[in-house]
Amino acid sequence: MGRVVHKYGGSSVADADCIKRVAQRIVATKKAGNDVVVVISAMGDTTDELMDLAQQVSPLPPPRELDMLLTSGERISAALLAMAIANLGYEARSFTGLSKVVAARAKGEAGHGGDEAGGIRVHGGAARLRRA
Repeated sequence: MGRVVHKYGGSSVADADCIKRVAQRIVATKKAGNDVVVVISAMGDTTDELMDLAQQVSPLPPPRELDMLLTSGERISAALLAMAIANLGYEARSFTGLSKVVAARAKGEAGHGGDEAGGIRVHGGAARLRRA
């Protein structure tokens, strides 16, 4: 088939039930034979809450430290999404930083391009996925 892009904002991954529904959609899309690219944000209002906290601590936070703080919300979402996908029978391993790419493929499926072979790429949060 083709490549499908999924984008999940904060309200789409606001709680555990939402994350489970997102995981089901991702796996279903992959099972339908598509390569899947997923962009995931921090849960709910996490980014706004972290920004408010940063402003309370420092009116001018150093940009690098602000980036580190704000990306923590995405890493939380990524780890939880990887756990939810693993619960659906796919092996998942989360990544941080520049490794925010998730590849998924069915067990035994031939691939090319290393960890990006076969399929599900999650940006903003991540895991390497394949059929368990």
